[in-house]
Amino acid sequence: MKHILPALAALLFLTAPLRATDTPNIVVVFTDDQGYGDVGCFGAKDFATPNIDKLAKQGTKFTDFHVSQPVCSASRASLLTGCYANRLGIHGALGPNARHGIHANETTLAEMCKSKGYATGMVGKWHLGHHPQFLPTKHGFDSYFGLPYSNDMWPEHPEAKKGTYPPLPLIENEKIVDPNVTAAVQSQLTQRYTKHALGFIAAHKSEPFFLYVAHSMPHVPLFASEAFQGKSKQGLYGDVIQEIDWSVGQILSALDEHKLADNTLVIFTCDNGPWLSYGNHAGTTGQLREGKGTVWEGGIRVPFVARWPGKIPAGSVCREPAMTIDVLPTVAKIIGADLPKTKIDGKDIGPLLRGEPNAKSPQEVYFHYYNTNELQAVRSGKWKLILPHTYRTMAGQPQGKDGTPGKYKQVKIEVPELYDLDADVGESKNVTEANPNVVKRLLVFAESAREDLGDSLTKRVGKNTREPGRVPEEKKPTPPSPLPKGKGEKDLLDVALSTEVSRASSPFPLGRGDGGVGLRDKPEFTSELVFPLHKQHNHAPGIIECPNGDLLVSWYRGSGERSADDVAVYGARKKVKAPEWGAAFLMVDTPGFPDCNTTMWVDKDDKLWLFWPVIIANSWESCITQYRVSSDFQKDGTPKWTWQDTILLKPKNFEEVMLREFGTWKKQISDATKLPVSLGDDVVKKRVGDKLLSRLGWQPRCKPIQLASGRILLPLYSDTYSAGLMAISDDGGKTWTASQPIAGFGNIQPAVLERKDGTLIAYMRENGVFKKIRVAESKDKGESWGTVTSSELPNPGSGLDAVRLASGNWALIYNDTTRGRSSLAVSLSDDEGKTWKWTRHLEKHDTGSYHYPAIIQSKDGGIHAVYSYFVADGKSMKHARFTEAWVKEGDAK
Repeated sequence: MKHILPALAALLFLTAPLRATDTPNIVVVFTDDQGYGDVGCFGAKDFATPNIDKLAKQGTKFTDFHVSQPVCSASRASLLTGCYANRLGIHGALGPNARHGIHANETTLAEMCKSKGYATGMVGKWHLGHHPQFLPTKHGFDSYFGLPYSNDMWPEHPEAKKGTYPPLPLIENEKIVDPNVTAAVQSQLTQRYTKHALGFIAAHKSEPFFLYVAHSMPHVPLFASEAFQGKSKQGLYGDVIQEIDWSVGQILSALDEHKLADNTLVIFTCDNGPWLSYGNHAGTTGQLREGKGTVWEGGIRVPFVARWPGKIPAGSVCREPAMTIDVLPTVAKIIGADLPKTKIDGKDIGPLLRGEPNAKSPQEVYFHYYNTNELQAVRSGKWKLILPHTYRTMAGQPQGKDGTPGKYKQVKIEVPELYDLDADVGESKNVTEANPNVVKRLLVFAESAREDLGDSLTKRVGKNTREPGRVPEEKKPTPPSPLPKGKGEKDLLDVALSTEVSRASSPFPLGRGDGGVGLRDKPEFTSELVFPLHKQHNHAPGIIECPNGDLLVSWYRGSGERSADDVAVYGARKKVKAPEWGAAFLMVDTPGFPDCNTTMWVDKDDKLWLFWPVIIANSWESCITQYRVSSDFQKDGTPKWTWQDTILLKPKNFEEVMLREFGTWKKQISDATKLPVSLGDDVVKKRVGDKLLSRLGWQPRCKPIQLASGRILLPLYSDTYSAGLMAISDDGGKTWTASQPIAGFGNIQPAVLERKDGTLIAYMRENGVFKKIRVAESKDKGESWGTVTSSELPNPGSGLDAVRLASGNWALIYNDTTRGRSSLAVSLSDDEGKTWKWTRHLEKHDTGSYHYPAIIQSKDGGIHAVYSYFVADGKSMKHARFTEAWVKEGDAK
């Protein structure tokens, strides 16, 4: 034993230096909204950054370093995972109401370092999800101190209405240490972050460590501590940058103090370019074009410096392209860690860091996405291809000042634009015409990205994307806190991240498809295909939210429509906790007959109703509406049906109303003398007097509505007469009678809403000459209907749907064109359909058909739309979830 102990001591002595050399410490300093020109060695003026400049002088400076996306959360996801953020389902900037974040299956830089025995710590802005499962300590960090998201997501936001943002919390590990961050606290953030960083270094000086310092500044609102206020010539922004530089200097001094500098790789970079609308509170891009929120170089090219004495040549400059996605695989190679088992996008840029002779970028191409999975730019070597999209600019706009932003204007790029960044880093000269082969090559790269990651601009769904982590929707009236309480602290959900849930104040009892419980409204939007593009005809969906929160969609599928006897009704389910839709299953198949248009409804007793027409003789005129009922429909697969029946109807006063309204309709036509013979008085009178025709051919399209009285109305329509009517039940659906027809001679597929005064409004597809959404009113609970008129909203002869929201507003979804179905919009009304103040597009393209929508509101306040999605490669159903606030923002800026 006495010989073994000295031998072990000698072994430890000999291996200690080897361990230190092979496992360098890693420090990453990541600032927020700092421009390419906001560092001294990158050309900063009127303020100084001597410590960051020192890093560059003692190490390397990359002049062509980029982020994957020019926005907070997406950029951080790429840095920490080595992936394009859209591969992980992370888009934009997650706000206090977000219920998703980084998935537990993703491997972060911290987790990778921990696999090699590193201590890991983070200070600063996280922004990858604020719920417990998403916090840094759940994703590889031993310790954390900072803000869960951007420092402007607080009640003092200059453009937010009162109540938009909850109080801003400051978190340590998984506890709130300050539930209401004030301006005074914000002014000390850089100081406090630095103190925690220095404490972490001191605590772990004897072991390898990874330290991630993600400053909240210089993101607005700008704050500097008293010691730095008024110290720069530039003003407050310069003061903030100089304090960040001081923080970098403190970290470098701590490494020197603990004799760690020679064995520490220090990286300094930023999440995206400056937020230019804030004027004198924004940074500068130098000579680069545009800024944050765009894929022009000013938005995505950021300062990058790195130091590792003895490994990185002092004073070196790298002009090769590189990106934040390359940091993780580079660190993995340096510390000898395995790469994540899931697909990543980054590659090792160690040779570039080390300045190896003739080292080139390991990436043949980089892709820049923005908004929700929009592929906007492709970069390969010196070439950059800007793809058609709409971007924002402050050019010619009044500038923001002193914390209040100016207003961007929108510019649309119609065709690809090519730039030679070696010759024109400011992207001022489009050289597409002179370089057609380069354009062609970069378009091939773009196509590979669409295949892999998708592209919402071209309606492509990627094959290799993954879902983010998601928080299940709460079923209780008041959800539990998303973070545990610290001693003596208040509940974070109550005081900081409130997503209060309350029953909507509506004078009408609401079915589960018609609103109800809603979360506080924030701009949110997600969309996905219900199933992969399919070669058969898939059309006419319905959607409901199950009592357990699952979504259920129905549609019909087959080799055609009414003329194809193999057409059947299918369904698919998206469970609350599931990242994607489950496999399609058969819901209805009447042997030898087509089963077509579907709609669904969940009644007050939580029973599922499915309505559809059976086509008797391969024509719409021959259909009969069927329905099924289920109390057991929340499990996998097909609902267990307990009842099926046929709705047989005798339209009330059919001939009288049709003839009366035919005369009115003719007066609405400016050129009545050119009416086709088939619509002459004698022909119409004979046709509307046919009892068989008037009782057949009525089929559903839009969901039922239950009135305040309890009456159920099922909207139906007839292609025989281009008219609508209501199937009425006053006994919970046991028996059905018909209303008088809604006779407009071109109005079909009604969607019905009830006003507070009891008036019913039917919005209808136009199958005639007016090219407008048709409207009719009922004052007697749907028994009879007034004259059909034209609204101001366009319609190309395609289906629509409507829903009363929990807020009391109405939502209408429709094709807002007079020709074709390549544009699908949703409009909101705050005066029960008298005007439509807000409109935003779910789809707007030159080709494809996006039509026959169904719309509901779920218990959490989210609005869900599902619609037929027809593109050149096939057909599917597409589901979109969004909020009122998203619609009110208008089309993407």
